[in-house]
Order: sequence, then C-alpha cells, then structure tokens
Amino acid sequence: MSLRLIESGEQISFGDRTELIVGRLHKDEMPDIDLEPHGGKQLGVSRRHSRLLRQDDQWYIEDLDSTNGTFVNGVQILPRQLTAIHPGDYLRLGTMEIQFGAEG
Repeated sequence: MSLRLIESGEQISFGDRTELIVGRLHKDEMPDIDLEPHGGKQLGVSRRHSRLLRQDDQWYIEDLDSTNGTFVNGVQILPRQLTAIHPGDYLRLGTMEIQFGAEG
C-alpha cells in the first residue's frame, strides 16, 4: 500500500505494515511516515497527526488529536475514532492532500 502526495505526485510506500503513525519528525517524535520533508509543517501536519491501521482486510485512519484535523473525502473525522478508508480515498492532514491506495 502507499500514500500519494497530491501536490508532488510522490508515492510513499509502506508495504505490508499494518499500523503506522503519520506526522512530522521532531526530536521527541519519530513517526513511521514523516511528512516534514514534503512541507508538512507549513501545511499544518502535527507531529503525531494520524494513525493508519489495517484490521483483517479493512484499513482505518484515526486522528490523534491533531491541531488542524484529519479529513476523508472532504469530511472531517472525529479525533480518536477509527474511520474506514479504501483505496482511492482522499485524505487531508491539515491542508496536505493525500490519496490512499494500492501501489502502482
């Protein structure tokens, strides 16, 4: 699986992992997917912004009490609640737009 950054078109692959923290690298925080090199701070991505989780064959996203919110297909999700996502869905972390999906 991967995330595609809409602005640059770059893909970030996370292979067969089943749980990942998405955010920005900082001396006290080491997310699995670091969006700092992609303008994360300027685009409002928190250090521990969200968590991606696969249970069986279903993927979920959870907002980790981020400052600027997490959105799925334009709808803001509630913090600390798992929200189902599917390949092709658009995610927004702060103002950073990302497409969730299969690689290739």
